[in-house]
Amino acid sequence: MFQQKSEQRIAECYHCGHRIAMSMAARSVTCPRCYRGLVLDDLIVRDSVSGAKLITCGRVVVERKGRAVTRHINARDGVEIEGEVEAQVSSGGVVHVGSRGCVRGDIAAASLVADTGAVIDGFCRIGNPQA
Repeated sequence: MFQQKSEQRIAECYHCGHRIAMSMAARSVTCPRCYRGLVLDDLIVRDSVSGAKLITCGRVVVERKGRAVTRHINARDGVEIEGEVEAQVSSGGVVHVGSRGCVRGDIAAASLVADTGAVIDGFCRIGNPQA
């Protein structure tokens, strides 16, 4: 028999920070360090969403007509906001607030892009938190 070579990707656990290698096709995984489940998919908010948290190893996208009212949004690969967000936002990647985007809450991210017309009502902590 021959072995198929499968591509892998690396994700970082949003609970403990452990880096995990997995198949590109994986949609969820359990962290081998803290044994907690992780969501790998991108989360897209098209309408109104409310709840405790939106957390993923992928990206969170709030579309123009989308509204997310939650305590916390944590997306390791980035957050894109074209609609309205009422939450604390954190990301290991870029937080992009579009020209019609509105964020009410604090932002902590590696970098922040705010287009002309974007509204941010909260504190912003940008850069590497370990530096």
